[in-house]
Amino acid sequence: MSTEPQAAVSDGAGALTPVTVMFSGGSDSTLTASLLWERHSHVHLLTYRHAAMQFEEKCLRSYERLQRAHGAERFTHQFINLNALMKQLFVKPIVRDLKTYGTYALPMCCGACKLAMHVQTILYNHKHGITEAADGSNVELSELFPEQMPEVLEQYRLLYERYGIKYANPVFNVNRSDHVLFDRGVTEQREFKNQHLLYTNQHSCMAGAMLYGYTLGVGIPMIGRSADRSTAETYIKAKVEEFCVPYLDREIGACRAAD
Repeated sequence: MSTEPQAAVSDGAGALTPVTVMFSGGSDSTLTASLLWERHSHVHLLTYRHAAMQFEEKCLRSYERLQRAHGAERFTHQFINLNALMKQLFVKPIVRDLKTYGTYALPMCCGACKLAMHVQTILYNHKHGITEAADGSNVELSELFPEQMPEVLEQYRLLYERYGIKYANPVFNVNRSDHVLFDRGVTEQREFKNQHLLYTNQHSCMAGAMLYGYTLGVGIPMIGRSADRSTAETYIKAKVEEFCVPYLDREIGACRAAD
């Protein structure tokens, strides 16, 4: 798993290549976009939305800051809806998953959500001929949210690799990405990460808020940890093989047939 900013990548003719960034508008994904702007010809920012999210338009504030700091012509932004994928990955099989994983299946709503984002990113990259993707996963959240655990990130990387895409986590080991953004001149506020649940620059999510509360109020005080890494890895592996790969093969095959 890559945890450092990637070097500039040539397309074989000396030109830099484009890259996609899963973009919430928070400090981690915004710093990811800022760093990759230095190494890529164009940064495609993808913001995902589903029924449990609110205020996802707040990310546009960070998008505008990136444009002001680095140039509007180097960034593209798009909202993508995840409701249909989340229904297939998480909602429909929830009873079966509870029998298989116990109550651990409930906090994996965030894991399923992030996996759906990765699936859509792979499709976006395929349609646009982009061979690199990144997100703002950060070690500071890896104990709270299963989808940011190193074991799970490795499963995401392997999924991208199947489809010829290099996946990276450029800010995984960056401490206080909000401070780095301020120092780079992208933001006017140094303390982004002091915000919880009601953010000024990214969405709020009902499911994420409940997981955050459960982790801090129950998981860590009572069992000493937020989630079981092995179960998280097993869950994601199963979802990838059961749903993601067949779905991607079908969608990419349909795109090729249409071409």
